[in-house]
Amino acid sequence: MEEIVRVFHLDLQAMIGQLVNFGIVFFALYKFAYRPILKKMNERTETIEKGIKDAQTATKKLLEAEKEKEEQLIQAKKEAKEILQQAMELSEKNRQEMIKKAKIQAGKIVDEAKKEIEALKIKTTKEVKAEIGQLVALATEQILKEKASIAGFDQKIIDRALRDVERVG
Repeated sequence: MEEIVRVFHLDLQAMIGQLVNFGIVFFALYKFAYRPILKKMNERTETIEKGIKDAQTATKKLLEAEKEKEEQLIQAKKEAKEILQQAMELSEKNRQEMIKKAKIQAGKIVDEAKKEIEALKIKTTKEVKAEIGQLVALATEQILKEKASIAGFDQKIIDRALRDVERVG
């Protein structure tokens, strides 16, 4: 060992002093530099990991929200289609009811018109019969005045006029 010290010109005291200095510097750096830097690095790592975790959670929630939005949109479209279908069915039902009511009302109007026509027909027939009766009576009277000379002829004309009035009435 002495040879090594002599060949390399090593000073043992200087070497021990350097070792002590190295120990002090190492301890100081470890205590005041390495630990705070390591602590900051760990905090930074935790912050980054938390940020990544939060981003993943947010992404997951966003995907869930988009999926829920799509489901709600599909449900809303389905409900809108059902409401439209119900409205169309109700509209058709109302249309059919209105047509039915219109037909019933038209039938009533036609029936009333038929009744009025029938009543008018009966009234007119009665009036015509009365007029015909009067005309026949006048005609018979005139004929009787003109043909008073023929006795049997008068009775025939009266009988025929009465039969005509009965047929018409």
